[in-house]
Amino acid sequence: MTKIDPRARDLWHELHSMGVRTVLAGGACRDVYHGKVPKDYDFMVLGNDWMRHSLHLETLGRGLADPGTYKELIQASYSGNLRCGDVWEFQYSGLQVNIIFPCLDGDGPWKDAQTALDHFDTSLNVIAYDFIRETPYIDPRFAGRTGKVTFISDPDRVGFDRTYKRFTRLVEKYPQYDWSEVQNYLDPHKQNPFVTKEVNV
Repeated sequence: MTKIDPRARDLWHELHSMGVRTVLAGGACRDVYHGKVPKDYDFMVLGNDWMRHSLHLETLGRGLADPGTYKELIQASYSGNLRCGDVWEFQYSGLQVNIIFPCLDGDGPWKDAQTALDHFDTSLNVIAYDFIRETPYIDPRFAGRTGKVTFISDPDRVGFDRTYKRFTRLVEKYPQYDWSEVQNYLDPHKQNPFVTKEVNV
């Protein structure tokens, strides 16, 4: 986890100074772990301290964004089947980032990295980076440790079409893992990204 873009660290410090406590999690950490360059960086907002600034949070978010890049998604469903509240999408010094807030009428605030990771879709994504301790947080279920991709939460929460497209991309990107649990889910739907590929376990 030594190749995290320094701009991500700079953004974390800015968010922290605004009273928005975050942890870098999911796809970016997964890609860095495997020596790949992430297409974007997801910051999960922890706790509820940020609620004290809720009346002017959007202004703060726009202030961080490169001109013309800020977009806010309301009550989004994100990163597979992660149910969340609002999401800020923008570029920060040219780096594509997503600031993901919890869905307060659902499971409530994510109190720590583990709580946030429990809401990701598969074991391929249950990895985070804590900038305070300057250390990765790797869930014991992480596919990088077990060699197998398993579901962490219900793949039907978002819908099959989106899930199918997502896993098609991930199988191509990470063919070294055992995808059998995901394959068993996709098979009944008669759509299978595995049929033309040899998956190396």
